[in-house]
Amino acid sequence: EDGTASAWRMVEVKSSTSVKKYHVEDLAVQTAIATQAGIQLSGVSVAHVDNSWTYPGNDHYMGLLKEEDQSAKVKELGAKAAQWLSDAHLIAKLPAAPARSTGDHCTDPYECGFLAHCSNAEPQVEHPVTWLPRVQTKALKAHLASPGIRAMEDVPDELLNGLQRRVKKQTLEQTTYFDAPGAKRALEQYPLPGYFLDFETINFAVPIWTGTQPYEQVPFQFSMHYLHAADREQKHSVFLNLTGSNPTRPFADALVNACGQTGPIFVYNKGFEGARIEDLIRHLQDDADLVKSLAAIKARLVDLKPITQDHYYDPSQKGSWSIKQVLAAMVPELSYKHLDTVQDGGGAQQAYLKAIGLARVDCGVPDVELIRKQLLAYCELDTFAMVRIWQKFV
Repeated sequence: EDGTASAWRMVEVKSSTSVKKYHVEDLAVQTAIATQAGIQLSGVSVAHVDNSWTYPGNDHYMGLLKEEDQSAKVKELGAKAAQWLSDAHLIAKLPAAPARSTGDHCTDPYECGFLAHCSNAEPQVEHPVTWLPRVQTKALKAHLASPGIRAMEDVPDELLNGLQRRVKKQTLEQTTYFDAPGAKRALEQYPLPGYFLDFETINFAVPIWTGTQPYEQVPFQFSMHYLHAADREQKHSVFLNLTGSNPTRPFADALVNACGQTGPIFVYNKGFEGARIEDLIRHLQDDADLVKSLAAIKARLVDLKPITQDHYYDPSQKGSWSIKQVLAAMVPELSYKHLDTVQDGGGAQQAYLKAIGLARVDCGVPDVELIRKQLLAYCELDTFAMVRIWQKFV
């Protein structure tokens, strides 16, 4: 009840972990539509996921969502929202889509579903500016937003940093940049025996394991390649938990057993694996010896990605140093495309959900052993790819 009349309170639920500007604009549109339909609203709010909340277990989810009243801000946007709706109706009545070039507005705040359609209707270029990495300066952003700027040839070198100039130069010349002596020097400080490590994780918006938080990256699999110092003999060890129970402690135990006591542990993006080890430490404070061993493993991590980025680039990478792009350029006989079903991290997560019975689409009884083989093959290629890159550098 709102005074003497009945009224509704409208709450729009978002899966993000905070209220964004466009959430309030979205809510203003919903409010305008509801009001025009004759619905009385006493207040409007956004409810978003609180990623500081910890799941206590036993299906007790009170606290997962945090509600924030947006009534005042929505009221301020009332006139704008009405204009947005009016403009939308005018556009919808046009006999053809309005002429408008693609640009940043096509991906802000999310990619438009018509982006590929509109892009295909525009003149195609051989070396698009979208291949330039880490576009951050205002001057470069402004230049790229100018009409007609689509190809790298249209971007002057003085607006580019060293990495961007390298990408432009090698792309236009169609030549590979490989500073072999520099890469070798960078790795000399990390002598064998060495380990090559990769994690696969799952992150639930709605946690299923006691003590975990929304969107927390919980590792359920790792692959480890080991190179012996004397003859560079390779050994491979794995961990994969598909029981559906919390894999945190068995994962940590297996990781400590696999990593030995000494030697560099090469990863491809140290920040990710390092953060996951920190999460393991946070969850396993009751075991001082295990925590000490995990901290020692984190201290041994060596990131291959910046070494690769500093010393190698091939035009086929298209401005990316993802391990898949680098492997395809450096070791073309190896490819993720040859893998069965699971070919990337997203595919690994979907396979894991299917194996533990939480897949979004019911595909019948999952063949868990087939999924296990697919996941093992994918994660093994990630670490074998690092071995091959390391071999090229040393």
